[in-house]
Amino acid sequence: MKTIAAVLAAGLIGLSSAVVSAAPVSGANDQRLDAWEQLVTRLHNAPESERIREVNRFFNSLDFRSDQKVWGREDYWASPTEFLSRGTGDCEDYAIAKYISLRRLGIDDSRLRLAYVRSLTLRQAHMILLVDIGNGKQLVLDNLTGAMQTPQRRGDLEPVYSFNSTGLWLLSREYQEQRIGQASRLTHWVGLQEKSKNSGIWPSGG
Repeated sequence: MKTIAAVLAAGLIGLSSAVVSAAPVSGANDQRLDAWEQLVTRLHNAPESERIREVNRFFNSLDFRSDQKVWGREDYWASPTEFLSRGTGDCEDYAIAKYISLRRLGIDDSRLRLAYVRSLTLRQAHMILLVDIGNGKQLVLDNLTGAMQTPQRRGDLEPVYSFNSTGLWLLSREYQEQRIGQASRLTHWVGLQEKSKNSGIWPSGG
């Protein structure tokens, strides 16, 4: 088994998984941003299942493209506004945008995990969002598929570690968590939070 240091180092490079392309949100950059704000406003009083489903659908409609093609660098974690402005991004951009959207829609940080995994089908690093829906169950929100399933039904994914705004956990194959520190150990994540706060889109409360 890899050491924790090796696992964390691996999680900060090359999260550039492939995906079947989908049609982007129509319109210019400002229209995509407006559509996001309208979505958040519309869903505020919706049932939680609808909030989760619609956020997943909205961001999965954007095109996949590697960081190298979009940003000219190997690994770049875009904020949702950057992601929507370009209309394209890679796996961590989808997961982060969904995380911030659900936080803005009132789902507590303790119920959300950004998870670094290995796609066994694609044989490369990947990032997903895990959402706790109660009764010990989670849903996987993934740009590779529109279907939201429990982690146990995603045999194509091998979990490595997860994090949210505060914690960092090592994951077993069964997605059992072992806390290994603070999320501040992830420099890409710290930078993403800072620019999201500066642009005014980071959820209140941390």
